[in-house]
Amino acid sequence: MSFSRRRVGAVLALVLLLSVLLVPAVSAAPTASSGPGTYYWVRYGDTLYRISARFGVAPAAIAQANGIHNWNKIYAGQRLWIPYGWSQPNPCGAWGCGKPGPCGWSPCKPPPPPPPPPPQPGPCGWNPCPPQPQPGPCGYNPCPQPSPCGWNGCLPPLQANWQGNFYNSTDLSGNVVYSQNFGTLNFNWNGGSPGPNVNSTNWSARFTTGIWLQGGRYRVQVATDDGARVFVDGTQVINGWNTQPVTVYSQDVWVGDGNHNITVEYYNAAGLSELHFAMVRQ
Repeated sequence: MSFSRRRVGAVLALVLLLSVLLVPAVSAAPTASSGPGTYYWVRYGDTLYRISARFGVAPAAIAQANGIHNWNKIYAGQRLWIPYGWSQPNPCGAWGCGKPGPCGWSPCKPPPPPPPPPPQPGPCGWNPCPPQPQPGPCGYNPCPQPSPCGWNGCLPPLQANWQGNFYNSTDLSGNVVYSQNFGTLNFNWNGGSPGPNVNSTNWSARFTTGIWLQGGRYRVQVATDDGARVFVDGTQVINGWNTQPVTVYSQDVWVGDGNHNITVEYYNAAGLSELHFAMVRQ
């Protein structure tokens, strides 16, 4: 009888020893706080972080309420006190307390900037607008220009039967390359050729006429670019034989009643070319 008792005692001692060795150490039993909360029994696969996310409570708050110092040391079947209402900042370490925000327990990243608006066509579509004309000193119209004889104008040209002979030289030398009759000497060749076979620069011309004039004093006038000279009955009355912009020459002469021979010689060296001749009784 005493042997059986000793055997039973040995078995109980072995069982007690195995229970001490096989049962893991547990943390201090959770004590419910004065605030609201609930108990939760740990399941296989649970971590403190998963439990905190499930209840919306910071993991530091759960660890503090249950005396857990190593957050990785929880086991299935363990009873945890889950405190509610941890809304004050930073009593639970780096994780903070309270409920997680829209991005959990991590700070939210700033939203990406909105895409730029698509390009829009301008007033001229997708192409740049062509340059617009700008008004000049006289608006959009050309400014009025004085005549070769100024704002008072030239004297009216002499009406006669003029014979014109043209030369491809500036001194009336060489052969006549073109001839034509004219009613007046009122030309603006604008730097171009005055006729077939005539140069556009470095040319000359001689214009002659015979005309009946009433005796008296006459104003002889020539506006020329480049050079011109005038002869009345073989006498030179105007000499403007120079390379020059439009220049006006005037001279008064006396003639008697009858026929008179008038000669106007002209040359163009380069650039513009004009000739205007007048002879008016005063």
